[in-house]
This record gives sequence, C-alpha cells and structure tokens, in this order.
Amino acid sequence: MASSGTFRETARRTEPYLIADWKILQKDTSKNRSKIKVTLKLYNQYTINHQGSRSGSIKITPGGTHNFTHSAARVSSGEKTWVLTEYEVWIDHKNDGTQTFKLDARFDINDLWWKSTKRTITTFSVSGSATLDKIERGSTLNSVEINNSTIQSGQTRIITVDISKPNNLYNDILQIFDNGKWVTEWSELSNGRQQLTMTSSDIEKIINTMETSTSKELLVRFSSRDKSNTSTVIGDFTYSTLNVNLSTSSSQPKISSVSISIHGSGRDSNLNQYIQGKSRASVSFSVEPGSGATLVNVNATMRDGKDVSFGSFNSSDNTYSGTTPIINGSGDIVIRLTATNSRGETTSSTRLINVTPYSSPIINNFTIERVSSSNKINVKYSGSYTTLGTTSDYYRSTNNNTLRIALKKKSSSDRTFSQIGSTTNITSGSSFSTSTSYSDFSQTDSYEFKLEVRDDFGTVVSETSVSTGKVLLSLNQDIGVGIGKYHENGVLDINGEVYVDGLLKTSMLVTSSANVDSLRAKNSINTDSTMSATSFLASNYVTAGLILAKNRLRVNGADAIVSGSNNNGMYIKFYDGTLICCCKVLGIKYRQNTTHKFPHTFIEEPFATVTARRPGGYYNVTVMIQSITNEDIKIGAGHDNIKDINAEVIAIGRWKK
Repeated sequence: MASSGTFRETARRTEPYLIADWKILQKDTSKNRSKIKVTLKLYNQYTINHQGSRSGSIKITPGGTHNFTHSAARVSSGEKTWVLTEYEVWIDHKNDGTQTFKLDARFDINDLWWKSTKRTITTFSVSGSATLDKIERGSTLNSVEINNSTIQSGQTRIITVDISKPNNLYNDILQIFDNGKWVTEWSELSNGRQQLTMTSSDIEKIINTMETSTSKELLVRFSSRDKSNTSTVIGDFTYSTLNVNLSTSSSQPKISSVSISIHGSGRDSNLNQYIQGKSRASVSFSVEPGSGATLVNVNATMRDGKDVSFGSFNSSDNTYSGTTPIINGSGDIVIRLTATNSRGETTSSTRLINVTPYSSPIINNFTIERVSSSNKINVKYSGSYTTLGTTSDYYRSTNNNTLRIALKKKSSSDRTFSQIGSTTNITSGSSFSTSTSYSDFSQTDSYEFKLEVRDDFGTVVSETSVSTGKVLLSLNQDIGVGIGKYHENGVLDINGEVYVDGLLKTSMLVTSSANVDSLRAKNSINTDSTMSATSFLASNYVTAGLILAKNRLRVNGADAIVSGSNNNGMYIKFYDGTLICCCKVLGIKYRQNTTHKFPHTFIEEPFATVTARRPGGYYNVTVMIQSITNEDIKIGAGHDNIKDINAEVIAIGRWKK
C-alpha cells in the first residue's frame, strides 16, 4: 500500500520516454474513496523538434479517462523534462477499504528526434499498477437477540448484541424500526457482546401498532457514523430482524380496528402531514367487552397540553368515532383509547401522531420610501416562514411549503388595491428579504401599500403608506405656512419661483453697537442717524427689479442674482442655475490659437459666441472658435494681414443642475 509513486516507460536506449508520478490528494472516508493526482511528463536528453500541438490520454482503472493536448513552439536541445498534463480523479475502494488501480498513458508526438542521426518518433506509452492506502471501515454487527419475545405493557426487554469494532474512529448506532417507524436507538456502542435495554415506553410504541395481529417483526438497523456528523454513514447499513408477540388476557376488553387519519382533504392531507395549528385527526375503532362482560365506558382523549375528550360511542355496533379539535402542539401527540367492562377491567391503547411544527409567515420589516425629486419608491421587506418536509429518511427531509409574496398599492383616488409586478414564489430556505424600486408614483398623490405573504396554510398582511412627494400648501399651526413644500423655516417657507403683482415690503432688525454714530451694514440698511436704542426695524421695498434699500433679494437663504469679475472677465449667476460670462480676448495671432479661461466655471460645455473687434480700420476680420470646455474657450484668427486681433466672448450655460 502506498500514498504516492512513479511509473516510468521502459527506456529505449537514449530516446525520450514518459514518466507518470501519482499521489493521493484526499481521502473521503464516508464514501470510501480516494482522490489521486497524476502528473504525466516527457523526458528527453538530446535534441527533439517538438513544435505545435500533440495529443495524448491517461486512463485510470477504476476511475476514468483524461484526454489532453500539449503544445510546444521550439526545437529543444539538451536534457529537458516537459510536464504534459495533470489529471485528478476519484477512485472508489472495495467494501473492505482496499483498492488497486491501473494506469495506462500515451502521448502521440510524431516529431523529429536525433542524437546523431535524425529520425521520426511517434508514440510514447507508460503503464503500471499500484495499491492505495487502505481506508478504515466501520464496525460489524455479528448478532442481535431479545431475551423474551413475548411483550406486555409496562415491561422492559433486554437486547443483546455482539459487535466487532476494529477501531474507535466512529460512532456505532443500533436502531429499532416498527413498520418503517423509528422506535428507539443506542449509540456509542463498544466492542464485543453488550446488553441494551428497551424501556416500557419503547415496548408501548410497538404494542400500540399491534391492533390487527399479536405478532410483529421488528427491523434492526446497524451503522457506523462520523462522530462529528452522525448523518454521515461509514460504509453500508447492516440489517437484522427481531420477532415479538403480544400477551393479552382474553377476559379484558379488546380495542381493535383502530384508524387514525388526517381529517378532511386539505393541504395537510395532501402532504400526509399533521400540521400544528391547522390539522385535526379523525379517529375510529371497535371495542369487544371480553367474555361474559358488558361495556360500561368507552372514551378517546388527545393529550394536547391537557387531555381533551372527543367523539362518541355507538353501542349498537360497539364502535367509536370522532374528530379531534385543531391540534395546537407539535411533535408526538398521544391519542389514548380506553374501554372499561362491567368487571371493572380496563384496556387502554395509545397511538402517537407526529405533528409538524408550523407557524404562519412572519413579516419582520416592511418599509416604503419615496426617492427624493422622483416618481420612484424604494421597497424593503423581510420575514420568515415555516418549511415543511416529507420524511424520506430518518435524517433527511425536503420542503413542501411554497411561499407566495404579493405587493399591492392603492392611491388616494383608488377604491381597491392593485398588484405591483408579479407574485414572488419561494420554495427553499426559511426566510425572505427584498430591496427593490418601482416607478410611476405621482409626487402629488399619496399611496397605501399592502404586503401579502401567503404559504400553503396561512396568510399575513402588513400595510403602510407614503404621503405626497410634492406639497402645494402646508399649514403648520401657529408657526408658519409652506408653499410648494412642507413648512420647515420661518413664517413663510416657499419652494419655487415667486411672482408678485404690487409692492413687496420686507423688514429687518438692525442692531447697533456702543459708540457707533452710523450703521452701514454691507448689502443691508444704510442710515446716518445716531440711534439711541440698541435696535430698530428698517423696511425696504422691492418692485419691478428695483431695490429701494440696499438689501439683497434672496431665495431659500441664497442670493437670487450674484455677479462678479476677475482678470478673465465678468459673470452673472442666477438662482435657477443660469450663468452668463463676458470677456475680452486680446492679441489673437494668425495660425496661433489663444486659450482663454472663463471668469466662472460652468458645470458643462456652454453655448458661446465670439465677435472680432476691427483693429486699425481693417475689414473682413474674423475669429473662429476652435474648441469649448466648461472652463475655457480656444479661439483662432482668420486674417493673415493683421498681426493681432481682439475678440469679445459671450458664453451662456449653467453653474448648477
């Protein structure tokens, strides 16, 4: 046994030959297999004309086949080893953990090779066999027996097993099944013979299924499992059987023909699963009073938090039938059937129904927000729901509960909700979350939204709303009024242009300071009178564009019109974003472009016009715009008889969006 090795092609004197190195990369104990890597190489010690693409193959038995191509682009002289390809493959081991594999590799080269005389070499091949390191396997169940095959309620039984345990790497588990249903199990079993106890509760589970026969065959399943993950089986299951029979007194009442099923034909019945908070059980059975006696009491109860009686007895045919209330618990729910005869002898029989835990979908978060200055909304929601499975193995299950999510809207003018987009269906996982956007939601309208989350058994709804995105009038009692927006600042808070017919009068509070004879606040109120009070109210009037007092016209705290100048010219900025720049460009030479920077930067390329100023009485003087950016303009002269030409530039664009 080995974890690595090398196969070499039988050397043909001094000619090239193949080398195949192999090694174990990984052992998969649970699946009883090894992963190996093969590196195929070509060795040459003289001259070979290996140019172009050549093909070959590696076959691993058992394992697989790997076809490859190898390319080279030169004549190689002297000793050299080419790596032609690498191949990784899983090899299954035998049941005892051993395995031998065979390697067959070839490389079709068909190139010139020479030591002293040139000749064509065609195909190389190499083969060999190797035995892999053994993979440790699980334990062996040699025998299993029960001390007393006649079982009775309230008693225990001893199970004796004999196990051959070659190592202590795994967790050995013995399980008992009754007609496919799990009864009990023991884990961490030791080597050799040992005794295991079946409790009275385990015996009762078996007796509860013996309504039509007094004998039963139990299935024994033995396996070795990974200690860190008991769902991983090492090797195969080992099966055996135990035969048991029931001991009863003929004088006691006898309960038979017990039938328990899911009530109705709903989704729970379709899945063949009792669902917590949704399912009910239909129960029926027959009763015999025992020799010489009569029945005095027959009853059925369900243990769901507390004992709940249900159903009724029909004395004409000694049958009992009924339907349980909705089952609120989960897991194993006990249904107990009881019959008492005139001698005071009582027989009871219990049945276990397994109820799948379930709760209705939960919406943890549902928010909708408007996107500023847009007709879009952002939608976010998240939640969880219960997955339901159909048990196919003791350790495995698959989901059978589909979640359906629908988002609906209703504007202030709508009478009913309408769905947004298509329904989202979720069939895996136990949670959901979404963050997305939708368009076409008017800013002047408010909306109600409803999130409906529905699975196969329940529906949950969450509602929210958004107000208008644009507000025409907002009244903030005793504080102020907002026009075109929500009120936030001052007495009158306006968003948008203001048109006034008539005189617009504004006031401001001017504060004086000690030993100051006159107040001359820049862009504010000018007065030459000495004020005796510390402050006074000054009024100014704005009409037809004329400011009668030195006070700036401002919108939302910003100047409506701002102007300025620098060495590059003059500019005027308007509150709505319009920007006008004027500048003079001097000394433009013929065939020598002049670049001039604007006195203020635009946010994008502006519209511009250029006019030539006629120097010295010349006619037909022209200038041309060569290029424009948001920062400057490039101008060229169009008259070769004039050394220097002056130009005047006007550019109009935007300084903000």
